[in-house]
Amino acid sequence: MSTFAADVVADRPARRVPAATLLWNVYDVTLAGLVILVSTDTFNRFGLGSPVWGLCYVMAVGRLVSAPRFMAWAFRANLTQFAYPAACLASSVWSKAPAWSFGSALQLLATVVIALVVGARTRMMTLILLMFCVLLVPLALSLLNWRTGVFGEVYAGSGGLLGIYTQKNMLGQNALFVLLAGVALSLVGAWRSLLGCLLLAVGMGIAALALKLSQSVTPILMLPVAVGLLLTLCLRRLNSQLIVLAAMLLFFAFAAGPLYLAIAGIDPIEEVLAAFGKNTTLTGRTRIWSFGLQVLQDHWGLGVGFLAFWRSAEFASYATIIQAIGGENVRAFHNFLLEIWIGTGIPGLVTMLVLLWAALWRTWAAYRASRSVAAAFALVVVVVSILLCLPGTGLYRQHESLLMFVVMFGASALVSMQQGRRAGQA
Repeated sequence: MSTFAADVVADRPARRVPAATLLWNVYDVTLAGLVILVSTDTFNRFGLGSPVWGLCYVMAVGRLVSAPRFMAWAFRANLTQFAYPAACLASSVWSKAPAWSFGSALQLLATVVIALVVGARTRMMTLILLMFCVLLVPLALSLLNWRTGVFGEVYAGSGGLLGIYTQKNMLGQNALFVLLAGVALSLVGAWRSLLGCLLLAVGMGIAALALKLSQSVTPILMLPVAVGLLLTLCLRRLNSQLIVLAAMLLFFAFAAGPLYLAIAGIDPIEEVLAAFGKNTTLTGRTRIWSFGLQVLQDHWGLGVGFLAFWRSAEFASYATIIQAIGGENVRAFHNFLLEIWIGTGIPGLVTMLVLLWAALWRTWAAYRASRSVAAAFALVVVVVSILLCLPGTGLYRQHESLLMFVVMFGASALVSMQQGRRAGQA
């Protein structure tokens, strides 16, 4: 029996699943799929983002009501994840735009709650399958739009394919996660059946083409890092000869590469950026960060309020300049730590670091306990989400996919470890 088949069989219960349990399982998977789709900008172009989020809210409440004891335990075990929303809510007291900060912070709190519900009720392997299958659909539609223009605007103003999204970076980011999920599924043996091999090949091909056409530099550069980290964590599943060959190639690359660049007088950073039509200012990001640092000089302690910078008349001139530098219709500092510091000050920064540490520790602990591909993938997703947002615009605001993924996989890892302990005691 293949490894993948064995995993599937192991996941099957020994007795017949009651109809009510089966229905709730379908409910949980549906909610998880909808959350992944709506948080990744799939519906915004079509004006369906708010209605789908409303449906997710209702379904999450339904799950809270249906399993109150379990969800109460899950929330108690994940209290650290509520610290950042609490800091954002508190910032509305001194915010430059208090009503906007308060409303946005409530939505952020709901975002964390939904992510915890999904993570607590969905296994990590199921989340991997969902990320591959669910995100593949809008990627395929994006390529259809590229060829036909049937869904409207095709390219971003700064270049790069939009697909069906409102931002090209979202196309690149989603393609990155589909490719990473495809590698994870390959590691558990999904390619050993003809259908599995075909689905993986087609899906990863679509994702690779979408990533290339997006011209989104950060996800492109992050792909080898993410895949390399996942393969490193799953070395025992790889062929030993392949590992030795890869190690030799990496050794010679790291040994000879810098020497060649020095002799040829090549600046690798400038060359890589130039290949994507970028420069050492990172498409103006360094200039944007300088504006953010100026704001922090007067508001370094408590910030100006959660997301208030972009809504306050006091900073309207700054916001206009930053938006012009960014070259896209995005109001953001393109660094999640800077964004949090400006918005919610030291309290927000500390509580976000606590949230990230909890997710990192739980996924790492789950990996150490099981050495499974699912736990390794969960850890890599958390790490990649953080790295993507150092020059990006996510991980700090409501209804945002990377924040969802971090909380979701952290909660799922915690439940996995709890179930492992109970099985060991039994």
